[in-house]
Amino acid sequence: MPGYSFLHTADLHFGAGFTGRLELSPEKKEQLSQKIKQGFINLIKTAEEQNVSAVLICGDLFDKETINYDTINFFYRKLGESRIPFFLLPGNHDSYSQDSYYNPDWLIRRGINWPQNLKIFTSPQWECLALNPDVNIYGYRFTEQNASSRVLEEKCSPQEGKINLALFHGSCLDFVSPDKTTSSRLIFPFSQKELYQQSFTYLALGHYHNFREFRNEKGILKAAYPGSPWGWNLNETGEKVTLLLELDETAKIKSRISLVDYRIWDEALELTGLGDSAELEEQIQALLQKLEVKPEDIFHLRLTGRINNHLELNELEKIEGKLNRDLFHFQLDFSGLTPDYPIEVLLNSHIPTLENQFAKKLCKMESQAPPKEKWLYTQALYYGLDALNQQIKEIKPRWS
Repeated sequence: MPGYSFLHTADLHFGAGFTGRLELSPEKKEQLSQKIKQGFINLIKTAEEQNVSAVLICGDLFDKETINYDTINFFYRKLGESRIPFFLLPGNHDSYSQDSYYNPDWLIRRGINWPQNLKIFTSPQWECLALNPDVNIYGYRFTEQNASSRVLEEKCSPQEGKINLALFHGSCLDFVSPDKTTSSRLIFPFSQKELYQQSFTYLALGHYHNFREFRNEKGILKAAYPGSPWGWNLNETGEKVTLLLELDETAKIKSRISLVDYRIWDEALELTGLGDSAELEEQIQALLQKLEVKPEDIFHLRLTGRINNHLELNELEKIEGKLNRDLFHFQLDFSGLTPDYPIEVLLNSHIPTLENQFAKKLCKMESQAPPKEKWLYTQALYYGLDALNQQIKEIKPRWS
């Protein structure tokens, strides 16, 4: 049987927007939107350059069930210009219905043609779509009604003597942390044991936004999450790729391909004992060089530790502005900083100064406050000590 190649991608989330802690300007958001559109064009170009047998999109192509016309039209128009077959499985963000943008009749009523090279899985059970006489591609569509079903608990029996791929959008329970930060929602949960019992040549997975591969006890690749092909926010850090696969009797990841020219970083830097702002800038530049950060990247840096209370945050903001001109986006997060006041000394002092009496009063109030309100008293303590030490008339935001 001849070998075949495929591109495997998932969780593109068109229309997601750039939300969260990243403080991007409207201009930068628009530039990133264009980069992501170019990333989809690069996906098609890569498929054609590699002459793959098909492209597999394993859920959450779109971020929501309602999305603007221009985004929908862009996707279908560009996809229809390609000669490569595309197989698409709707996910939990973009589920299929008769009134969705995955219904050809719905598109035609809005002047959008359904691409002839696109095949979509519409059945809420295992559905088989043949690529050619040698290759079958299966998919199991998400619905809200069956979202918690253990689909892989029951072994599927694909046709023998063929290459059998399957598209599946679900949550591997072995990778879910107690606070469920690996994914915001568990859908179609499965264990690695349930995955390995399946007879598919390869299970193309979606839902988790970071790359993970699954190999059986013999080291044979059985499945993978490619992760998102690009980042939208600080939950989308690190390398983002699409997988180039080779399949015959077994599957092999030939390469991991980047489709966009940027990546998102979220790093931390300890500042306790910092001398001045010049030293901070040196440390940041050293970190950027060590990580090989590119000018196209987005870099979010969380500053932590106890900072010299004579060092004004506007000095740090000047560094932020300078580096923001060197990178596509550079942002400092001051929320992990506390001023280097000798709180323990003030609390244990028997000298009745205004400063230590203030500290004792605020710390007592903080200890008696409800858990959700304790931070307010901590901030009040720092701001009050700022005022007492600097004799300032206006309290400027420093600690948040």
